Amino acid sequence: MDLEGQTMNLIREGRLSDSRSTDSNDILSSLRLVPKFNERKVETFFTLFERVADARGCSDADCVILLQSALTGRAQEALSLLTAPDSGDYSKVKAAVLKVYELVLKRIDSGSGTGGKVINLIWSLHAS
Repeated sequence: MDLEGQTMNLIREGRLSDSRSTDSNDILSSLRLVPKFNERKVETFFTLFERVADARGCSDADCVILLQSALTGRAQEALSLLTAPDSGDYSKVKAAVLKVYELVLKRIDSGSGTGGKVINLIWSLHAS
């Protein structure tokens, strides 16, 4: 389903107001301002995303719609695994995405004279 279809469904369910004007609550104009999702800098993405959402006065429901349009890869998979009620709750969506991208620091002592200073960042996907 495309963004327009998702928006219409949320309006019908009463979870999103129909703000099609050019005011600061217009979700479609806010969509252009959403940063590109970067799987390597998830926390930075959320910081920038929330700044845009706050500046635009977006509700939690609007934030979820905007977020759905930006997520890719594992983040999109994490969102798809949430229940319908949880997928409409911004804090739960954010927590699920962050959980997927937990960084696991693993110290590798390769014996190559690095003294164990080489750190390997492993992206780990956690099943919910």
